[in-house]
Amino acid sequence: MPIAYVAVVGNALVGLLLVNIGGVGRHFSFWLLNDPPTIVTYLKLQTAVEIIYMASVTFPKIAILTLYLRIFTDRLARALTWVMGAILALFFLGGLVLALAMCQPYRYKWDKTINGHCGDILAGY
Repeated sequence: MPIAYVAVVGNALVGLLLVNIGGVGRHFSFWLLNDPPTIVTYLKLQTAVEIIYMASVTFPKIAILTLYLRIFTDRLARALTWVMGAILALFFLGGLVLALAMCQPYRYKWDKTINGHCGDILAGY
């Protein structure tokens, strides 16, 4: 499934960007003292990770389920495979909505100087 491959590669690329321009690998206090804009870059990339990670986990699972649909001929096994696919799709959509709607306005995730608020992420999951 090409979508799964693209999502996994995208996740790896964002991980590399986090190291190269996002400041991952150094202590937070280092960036506070030496280059505070790096923290904003990190938070923006982390926001991208939330969305890409969900896709890179969900789509390979759906690819495996489509393989199961080709293998299994039993009606019950096929029905359970479809049910599991629907559950995976709902979890993906729920996580996507949660990631996109957690902070209002969206920019408040990385810019706390503007007026806004964020919900409780742990309660959301």
